Amino acid sequence: MLLTILTGTFALALFAGNANAAALSNRQATTETVLGSFYAYGEGLDGLPVFWSDETAFVGLQPPPDSTTATNVTFHDDSEDSTLTVTPNTTETLSATTFFVDNSAGAFEPAGFTSSPETADGLVTSGFIVFGNQLVLVDSSGALEQLWWALPTETEGVWTLRWNVDTVTDNDAVPVVVKNVAPVPIGS
Repeated sequence: MLLTILTGTFALALFAGNANAAALSNRQATTETVLGSFYAYGEGLDGLPVFWSDETAFVGLQPPPDSTTATNVTFHDDSEDSTLTVTPNTTETLSATTFFVDNSAGAFEPAGFTSSPETADGLVTSGFIVFGNQLVLVDSSGALEQLWWALPTETEGVWTLRWNVDTVTDNDAVPVVVKNVAPVPIGS
């Protein structure tokens, strides 16, 4: 009798475990991940937000003066290949919402946003993940890359967010870490 009870209990637990795993798997497959906003940390950039301005990724608190459309954005990971998309934090309509970097040899170009995930050679729109709280790109060998740099614009306090493939030093640019954690104000 004890054997019958244990066998029945084991079968019930196994069934419940499989049902829960199936439900969890289905939920994960249909849910996008909201990553939130990203912030750049580096010399002179103490957690400034990454924002969308005319299909280019900028860092700072204000848009460049020649910008036609600029807004803070929320990043989402809504695909199996880790393609990031953005939605505006305002009522703006964005012409391009898929995040990309130029990963071609020698590139030191601004990160940006495209309306077509099938982009030109060298532009990468997939493979982005948040590792801990840092935005990284997973390369074809599985290595995590953080080649983020910030290059000042003509507007004080505004930088373009760049992907520095060959980590070539630029006198004005600074390496940064891009995180989904906002800076914490200290003091009053």
